[in-house]
Amino acid sequence: MKKYLIASLLALSCPHLAQAANAAAEADTATQKRVSEQLDILTKTCKLGSARQNYLDFTLVHTITEWTGACANGLREGYGALSTRDDRIDNLAATRGVELGSATSRTDQGTFIRGEPVGLWCATQSRVLKGEDKPVLGCGLRNGVGMGFLYRKEADGRWQAWGYDDKPVEPPVFLAAGSLETESARLIADARAGKVSKPVEIVAQTQMLDDLVRGGRIAMALNNDPLDLKSKRVAMILSSHSLTELERYRQMRQGLIDATLRGARKYPSRDKFITVSNPGRVIPNLASGLTPNVRNVMAADDLSVLTDGKADYALIVDWQFSKNFNLSETEYMALPFYGQGEKPGLTTDDLCNLFRSTVSAWLINRELRAVRRFDLGRECVLNSHFAKREYENLLQSLAHGFGYDWNPGFGHGLSLRSLLEQEAERH
Repeated sequence: MKKYLIASLLALSCPHLAQAANAAAEADTATQKRVSEQLDILTKTCKLGSARQNYLDFTLVHTITEWTGACANGLREGYGALSTRDDRIDNLAATRGVELGSATSRTDQGTFIRGEPVGLWCATQSRVLKGEDKPVLGCGLRNGVGMGFLYRKEADGRWQAWGYDDKPVEPPVFLAAGSLETESARLIADARAGKVSKPVEIVAQTQMLDDLVRGGRIAMALNNDPLDLKSKRVAMILSSHSLTELERYRQMRQGLIDATLRGARKYPSRDKFITVSNPGRVIPNLASGLTPNVRNVMAADDLSVLTDGKADYALIVDWQFSKNFNLSETEYMALPFYGQGEKPGLTTDDLCNLFRSTVSAWLINRELRAVRRFDLGRECVLNSHFAKREYENLLQSLAHGFGYDWNPGFGHGLSLRSLLEQEAERH
């Protein structure tokens, strides 16, 4: 794994790619900061209202519709239910007079202390108003930094992590019974007393860390302390689950390459697809978000680089994908096409039918505590071309999607960079 990572990290040395990525990332970060400030004001005060975030392809509108708790000095106070609505508008479809996008409503219950959400918060209701963008029901601690997942209580009292696809996180992550309740009571009591709480530290168990930490147990010591990563050495480690997923991806990709070999002359996008879909681009894309925000990045196989002093932190990356693009021409043409007279009720999930990747990462310190868990979101490849030969449609859609999402500075790499820049601003 180390040789594969090192080769991938070396690919980041092209300055012209970095300059283009930096410009795009700076513009996106400025927008996110402005909207984040609007959302912060909406959340703290007892006002109801909306914050709007505009992107090239879509617009996000977040609205607070109700607060059932009390207010004090213009700020939310005590226990109550906070109801919100989120709308995602497809800008391209809107220019054609087509209403595409999604809308959901959600109710979260928890405690505010002087306008700050504290302790255990649970999403208790969710409703799809349009489309299929489902919020996940579950609970998590609010102490300035989220617990990395939403959790649902099992019959035995343990808390299991759930993902954005409304399924248990894979590999599974569990917290001990009573752990969230105990920490919540402490955080609320400290906030009411005006006392600075000691960092939250809960032992998590996950198969993702089985080959890195004996027994798969590691303390999640998520807290409000800013991280000075600019001066730190960070080792990048792929989970064994990621390696399994990458091998599965290689097999699927090779199947399409083999299927289109005989008619390759008819498919001008085939060569580009082969280039931009190379699984070796996954790590440079992720590392492009890490390298501008740390002193240096190194590849590692395990956490020994922390205990022997070679690195200050380790970023354990878990990458996985869904969907299948190794299809026959008949199977492919039966899929819905984006932009071809979308039918009512056709969701983004229906159109994201060629490829979808999700990435999460754990930042581990030298004491072997997970101080951050980053959710880097999901990227998908849409079935967007329908005017050419069948396999050419597929290859062109894949080439366009992978060419953008896996380019250094975009996709998951951009998400990681934005999160680390937010960390730097807090320092």
